[in-house]
Amino acid sequence: MSSLDVVVATWNVNATRPTEPLGPWLQTTTADLYVVCLQEMVQLTPGSVLSNSGKNSAPWQEALLDVLGRHNYSLVGLKHLVGVLLMVVARREHTVNIRNLVTATCSVGVMGMGNKGGAGVRFELYGTSFCFISSHLCASTKTASGRNKGYNEIFKKLTFPTTRALSIVEHDVALWAGDLNYRIELPNADVRAVATHLASIPHLLQYDQLGLAQRASQAFAEFVEGPITFLPTYKFDPRTDNFDSSSKQRTPAWCDRVLSRVRAGVATQLRLINYTSFPQYRASDHKPVSARYEVTLPPPNLPRSRAPSAAVQMPARTASPSVSGPAGAGAGAGAGAGAGAQWTFHEYREPAQSSASPRSRHGSTIAPPPAGAAAAGAAVVPPAFPTAGMLTSRVVLTPNTIRFPRLVYGATTVELCELLNTGPSPVQYCFVPEEAQTWISVEPSFGTLPPCARVGTMGPEPVAVTLAATVDSSVAQQLLMKLGTTALHCHLRLSLRGDSDQILDITGTYLPSCFGLSLELLARLANVPARMCLSAVPSAPTYNVPKEVWRCVDFLKQSLATVAHADQLFLTQATPAEVDAVREALDTASPIDARTSPHAVAATLLALLSSLTLPLFPLSAYDDCMKVVELVAAKGDHPDQLAAVLKPLLERLSPVHYYTFLYITTFLRFLVTNHHANSSALAYVFRDCFIRAPDAAARTAAEYATNCTAFVHLFLESAVRATPPPNFDPFVPATAPARALPPPP
Repeated sequence: MSSLDVVVATWNVNATRPTEPLGPWLQTTTADLYVVCLQEMVQLTPGSVLSNSGKNSAPWQEALLDVLGRHNYSLVGLKHLVGVLLMVVARREHTVNIRNLVTATCSVGVMGMGNKGGAGVRFELYGTSFCFISSHLCASTKTASGRNKGYNEIFKKLTFPTTRALSIVEHDVALWAGDLNYRIELPNADVRAVATHLASIPHLLQYDQLGLAQRASQAFAEFVEGPITFLPTYKFDPRTDNFDSSSKQRTPAWCDRVLSRVRAGVATQLRLINYTSFPQYRASDHKPVSARYEVTLPPPNLPRSRAPSAAVQMPARTASPSVSGPAGAGAGAGAGAGAGAQWTFHEYREPAQSSASPRSRHGSTIAPPPAGAAAAGAAVVPPAFPTAGMLTSRVVLTPNTIRFPRLVYGATTVELCELLNTGPSPVQYCFVPEEAQTWISVEPSFGTLPPCARVGTMGPEPVAVTLAATVDSSVAQQLLMKLGTTALHCHLRLSLRGDSDQILDITGTYLPSCFGLSLELLARLANVPARMCLSAVPSAPTYNVPKEVWRCVDFLKQSLATVAHADQLFLTQATPAEVDAVREALDTASPIDARTSPHAVAATLLALLSSLTLPLFPLSAYDDCMKVVELVAAKGDHPDQLAAVLKPLLERLSPVHYYTFLYITTFLRFLVTNHHANSSALAYVFRDCFIRAPDAAARTAAEYATNCTAFVHLFLESAVRATPPPNFDPFVPATAPARALPPPP
């Protein structure tokens, strides 16, 4: 191999599914590698941020492989962070040579959550290390400082846990794409006046925030971008080519970008072939962008840290991994393949040396290839499958026992193991759970282990496998109901083609938490800390409202005097350390430090409610709640009509859900009435806590967030509202409430 054809494609899909042909966006269907970066794969709601589920990636995986052809391509790398998705697809003949594939994420959103951040995939291929990043940076239109900060956080913190933590700059080639959200620092009217004319591009680029940040070394100074010859890619009315006509009238901008970096001093070279947008796509409010590169690889007999000299001739690229020595190659047969030979994949991975007795990187002697091998046009590597007299494939799994001593709800903990093939032929592997479990994920879960180059050599480096442990609400509830245990245990079977299976034993210890439970369970834990490992759970709720909810709301009410703008209480970013401290206080029933920022307590309350297994209104009531929204849109919010349709909905709430609903809505109305908080903003932030669609697919619809927000808003601003009974106290024994709506005051 002398070069690779690499396509990097990015698109903010605005929570849509693939409905348009992906072929044009990918530029070609014959590239060696495709790096597909998606943003806003899901609606960025508190629930989706906390669940961080990658279920919505499946339709895009299917569509991508459908257009490329499953018999020609394989998905070799996949990583998501809430709405950010990164997929790496390779031609099948390359997959056997991919080594040390590792994925990682870095969250830079509000409170350190993953609504903004980056996902990365790295590996080595033919002696060159690659790093790919898909990111979504903050969307503030006022200044670029938030985006610059997000980039620098990802650039510094995104590391890949191999035998050591590898940073982005420790790769030969790094390609970074995504919705970077950089804007044009000109008045909206000035930009719109020329944004549809190609001749205006040079003028507008003078005010492009990304270019300004690069020139000032504030962000992406380490990367280069190809010439922009396409019109702004943001923001459009969905399903049209019209710039944003909503009330916000967002300024057109080049939000969607692709940048590259080649490490100084390496022989690998990068050439941009094409960089463009695709305005014919209309499903989203962004237009997709892609860049096509030619990656020129160093010859296999040249150290990759040294630039190739003029005397070195790169071998011609071939379509198949066969060796075909040129005429006259036999003269150099005794020293391995000549400079004009076409290299097989295996030869590239373990190149032949020019000395009579070369030594491996570990110092052991390597036998030279058989005399005349190159002259006969034969490969100097073993065939794809073992033959008589060759060693049987043998895979070493290290270690075969993994321990996760401290698992916290919602946080992902990573451990590594390694696979080493000591045999002479490739071995296909796959990790298979021995029992049903949802708390462990494996990446890569399958693949091909490269062999030793020849019998007696050191062979390739081990393949690093990442084991990620995450406790979600289903696992947390199962542990609580088991009583007296916080231990998790599972077995993964390492299935090996042509070799005996092995077992990877995995155990974990969960720190019990109030997060991820149901309201009913929380209300039963009124007299004990959630962190305590229970030997028994009370059969009935003790209080009307869980004490953790009450403690957060009570702290906020006492702290409102220190908050300048109450409508920013749930919107201002808090430090992750403070949020963790509040969460620890709730879990251990210890006091919340009086010096804690109210924003940290507000963020913790929102995260707690969003982590509940069910929202305040049951999933079965979702359709009826949406009918109320439709009724209000059609006929207005007349108090008598609203009372008639809302009362049956409230009667479907359990006592704990009803009183918690009363408690939260009363507090939010207090903020609106007494502290002039923005009711629409509060309704938007709390919508996932109140109501969720039972079908996950429905949550991706464009109007989903708007309708759920409108439903919550009814209880914050309309004349009809559910109010607590006289002398309502959340800390009294729970009783069946009377759910009649009182008349408006």
